[in-house]
Amino acid sequence: MPLYRSRGGYTDYSRSKLEFIMSRKVMCRKYGRALEGLDTPPMPGAKGEELFNTISKRAWQAWIAHQTTLINEKHLNLRDGSARTYLSEQMDRFFDNRSVDVAEGFKDQEQAN
Repeated sequence: MPLYRSRGGYTDYSRSKLEFIMSRKVMCRKYGRALEGLDTPPMPGAKGEELFNTISKRAWQAWIAHQTTLINEKHLNLRDGSARTYLSEQMDRFFDNRSVDVAEGFKDQEQAN
C-alpha cells in the first residue's frame, strides 16, 4: 500500500480514504456554494472543527494570503496575544464576507493589473 506525506510524516491511506479526502465537499461559508473541503482541520479544537466543516480549500487559501499581508504590512508579532486575537476576528469577518482591514497602500496582483 502506498505511503502519502502528511503533517506528521508518512501516512498509509487506503484508496477509499484517499478518494474520500479528495472528493469531500462542504457548503462554503465564504462563497455560499459546495466546494472542495479542507483535508484536515486547520487548527486544533472546536474552532478548527468548525472551519473544517464550513470552509473550502479555496476560501482557506484566500484567507492565508490575506492574513500574510496583514501580518507583514501591519508588522504583527504573533507572540503577542492581541495580534492573534486581532487575526482571529479578521478571519471570522473574512469568512462571513464582512469588511476586513487591509494594509494601506497595498494592492494585490489582481488589483494592480
